[in-house]
Amino acid sequence: MSIINNILTYSDLFNEQAKTIDCYLSPIKRDTLIDYAIKLLSLSTVHEIYKEENVLWAFLTKEEKTLFNSLYQTITQKRQKNRISSCIINVRTSLNFFEYAFKNTTLNSSISESQQNVNVLKAYLLLNEKSNEERTLQEREYEIEEIMLHNALEHERYIDENLVYLRLVQLIKACIFFEFCEKNLPFHLKEFEKFYNISTWKTYIIYLHQIGMLIHEHNLEPPFITVSISEEDKDFIKKKDFLNKFCLQKYGWDDNQDYTALKNTPIIQSENNEYKIIFEEFFCEKVYQSLYFKFKEINNSFKETQAQFYIKNFRSYIGLEFSERSLTNQLLSNAFGNKYIQLNYENLQDGDIDYYIRNGKYIFLFECKDNLIGKDILEECNIDKFIQKLRELFIETNNNDKSRDKAINQLINNVEKILNKEYPDKKYNRKNCYIYPIIVTHNNIFSLTGVNAIVNNWFKKELSKRNITHPYIKELTIISIDTIALFQGIFAQKGFSIKDMINKYWKNYKSIENKKYPTAVDVIKDYPTKYQSFKKFVENSFHKKDLFTKEILKYSNFFNRE
Repeated sequence: MSIINNILTYSDLFNEQAKTIDCYLSPIKRDTLIDYAIKLLSLSTVHEIYKEENVLWAFLTKEEKTLFNSLYQTITQKRQKNRISSCIINVRTSLNFFEYAFKNTTLNSSISESQQNVNVLKAYLLLNEKSNEERTLQEREYEIEEIMLHNALEHERYIDENLVYLRLVQLIKACIFFEFCEKNLPFHLKEFEKFYNISTWKTYIIYLHQIGMLIHEHNLEPPFITVSISEEDKDFIKKKDFLNKFCLQKYGWDDNQDYTALKNTPIIQSENNEYKIIFEEFFCEKVYQSLYFKFKEINNSFKETQAQFYIKNFRSYIGLEFSERSLTNQLLSNAFGNKYIQLNYENLQDGDIDYYIRNGKYIFLFECKDNLIGKDILEECNIDKFIQKLRELFIETNNNDKSRDKAINQLINNVEKILNKEYPDKKYNRKNCYIYPIIVTHNNIFSLTGVNAIVNNWFKKELSKRNITHPYIKELTIISIDTIALFQGIFAQKGFSIKDMINKYWKNYKSIENKKYPTAVDVIKDYPTKYQSFKKFVENSFHKKDLFTKEILKYSNFFNRE
């Protein structure tokens, strides 16, 4: 689900002059305000909260019935006039609200609970207003897919994550990473285990799996996820020390970009050895995504103390040796099984793609990209800067008057090699072979609505520039490594292969493109489906299938108690 709703602000609902955000929030006790913030964060990812009848649900109770009825009438009138639904809660504002709550120092509330509800609503609406003012499109003509991407940058991140899928895929990737470290980074791994005071990395997996079991799909029920540690637990001290490393410090807040503090420490400690998960998505992501940063920190410490273990250009090392050659190769091998012609870095040369598969006349070219988008760009949500960064990552980078081909041109270079039969595998007819260009990404920012359409347009333009007109070159598809990890077993089944799903994905895109609509509003309503990512398309297609194939179940051995 991609949200295309009108985000309501203070001036949309109130005619009176607004006070400052601090004026509304400072009379509310800090702990109460933090509880409000966690509740709003959790509800920000609940689909039902975006339905018009639930717009005010998170803020007002029966005691504020008069105000509720008045505001709801205003919201209904706006929808009838603009023919588009409105909402208040969104992830970005909820994250900003948490920052305000955490900085609050009020020890006791000086206003009634009913007035607190009203003040929180007004402060939240002002934060919406501030966000809207800071992030507007530039004065130029935008393509529909660019507008969809701008909306996705603002509101789609985290809102549409299946928490069960997210938690499972992070555990799978973490297990594969630790197995890689056992063979290739044993001294780094030893320092990691020492930091968390655990005897083996499997304990890290088990502890986080046990906490993650409390996380389920969101609904409108009380949203707090509380973790308690009994003092009678034989590992009480050990577990408490472990959890504390995930906790946001009680006071003090370093202003940071893209909510780094919350991503690093997505738990807050309350009383009686209880811990509250601030934002479930950040907690799930931390299971795997934080590992690179922790191992990088350990690697940097080796530079002065144990230089023999220090790895120069650690980012490049992990990107090449783990992301491309270990993780991607292992998962693609599982997804395709021991079938077809498969070539990887061991069989291919510099300048070739990262993974090659041929099934008869069907050729798949996989280019792996383990890139990041800068925090400043994500925080600013500037669509023009974001698209420019996409160009640099996917077309070419210019440094010191030298250009370097990126994923799109690398794929096209290899398309030409296929057509010229310059690959080790030559047992195909180049006149009737079907070529599937695929970019495998390791960052789900590239699975936002609109990205694949934009990158595919660039791919087709680059093909045209080179006068490559082979009739069976397929659309370029961006596939998240998470999609391959999660559905590796299903992809190995008949009728659900990566080829089948790519064909269905682009058939869906083109069917909507050619569809006749009675009104412009109906067209807009179908945009999220048309420009959805391959990741989202596959998740929606497979949501009723049994996820726990033998390829997935083998990782469950790591989740059992020691």
